[in-house]
Amino acid sequence: MIEIQKHNMTLKNNNLALERDNLALELGFLKSQINPHFLFNTLNSIYNRTLDVDDQASDLVLKLSGLMRYSLYGVNEDRVPLTEEIEYIENYLDLEKYRHSSDLVIISMDTEGITDSHKIAPLLLISLVENAFKHGVNLSIKSSYVHISVVVENNTLYFTVQNSLPENSKTPIVIAPSKKSGGIGLSNTRKRLSMLYPGMHELSFQKTEKEYEVTLQIFLGA
Repeated sequence: MIEIQKHNMTLKNNNLALERDNLALELGFLKSQINPHFLFNTLNSIYNRTLDVDDQASDLVLKLSGLMRYSLYGVNEDRVPLTEEIEYIENYLDLEKYRHSSDLVIISMDTEGITDSHKIAPLLLISLVENAFKHGVNLSIKSSYVHISVVVENNTLYFTVQNSLPENSKTPIVIAPSKKSGGIGLSNTRKRLSMLYPGMHELSFQKTEKEYEVTLQIFLGA
């Protein structure tokens, strides 16, 4: 029995290592699809051209540049300041606000208790935010909303995303993994949570006729 348990434990560790390697490969593949220097140089040229012509356009270029920079280089770190992760989401929301009319779509985010000492694995939260737009706002032709709450209490992160659902929505309680959602997808988000925060996180989904809510709790450590 002892040998069998040792064998099972070895298999489990090997599987976890394989999943971790696969995630690293997928991230590396995403980063290799584009030449970052070309993109940043191009964005810099666009920014310079629009700076004296359209303040809003130049600001959007800066936010897009920040998103890309964090996506490309933030993943090189095991942990990043939570403030940087939140700033990334704020930039993303600002771009979404530009895409949607404020008369039809309400987008908001509230934060509480976040300090510079809090750390988190990079790009862990964005797929949950993107999902709210993909399955909610982007499918609605009427008034809609996305509300995000980020609270840290007793070194535990409480991250909640609420979004309105379009009429006759068939969005399931547990959303099917998407390769495109969140860049690395919800499936990989679940995998990363299980590997990076084993026994220290809880991911739950709730759906009513008009609203979808996802809640993520992560113990960030002392």
